[in-house]
Amino acid sequence: MKRFSDIKAIIWDLDGTLYDPSINLFSGARRTSLERLAELERISFEDAKTLYERTYLELGSNTRTFEKLGLGRAFGLPDRAAVIKITDEADRTSLLSKDDRLVEMFEDLRGYQHVLLTNSGRVGAMKTLDAIGLSENFFSKVLTADDFSESKPSPITFLTALDFLGECFHDALNVRDVLSVGDRDRVDIIPAAKLGLRTVKVWTEKKTGVADVELSKVYDLADYL
Repeated sequence: MKRFSDIKAIIWDLDGTLYDPSINLFSGARRTSLERLAELERISFEDAKTLYERTYLELGSNTRTFEKLGLGRAFGLPDRAAVIKITDEADRTSLLSKDDRLVEMFEDLRGYQHVLLTNSGRVGAMKTLDAIGLSENFFSKVLTADDFSESKPSPITFLTALDFLGECFHDALNVRDVLSVGDRDRVDIIPAAKLGLRTVKVWTEKKTGVADVELSKVYDLADYL
């Protein structure tokens, strides 16, 4: 079994990483967004869905997709703010519950610096952490969509996390000492690997070989540290 040595810090994705991605948490928010997009473009819901899927294949991020499609026009908001607003308002309590196994894993990993790096807005991120029973205090830093003008996979998001970690370690931190954990190759794994971080993809059903390690469940990460 491949094990990581010298890891000092972990950058975590949130949605689909700290809970099973088969939980379609944002299905309602996405449907609302597609309905508004259909109204804006004067096309059918199915055509709006096709437009979304085609753009998503290009960008690999739900947030960036609806930004590019101009969702903000439906709310009189900047596109990015509109996407954050919809996902912030998604109901989490009916789909998520406290995950004692996840909390126990984080307790076991207290010796590492943890940064949460998510494309969700801060309000929504805090709601999700609360729903799964994971305290914000486990993380040295929480970086959300509200902190950036761009979303992952933009490198600026990872560079901001690395800058923070550099300060924590008084600039004595090598990027190879940092692990990026997420569920999507294009959003969490590839951009981190390009910067030299080591990577773990979780909840993997079909391995792609892109990440250093691919795990069927997030809880198995502790076995590799």
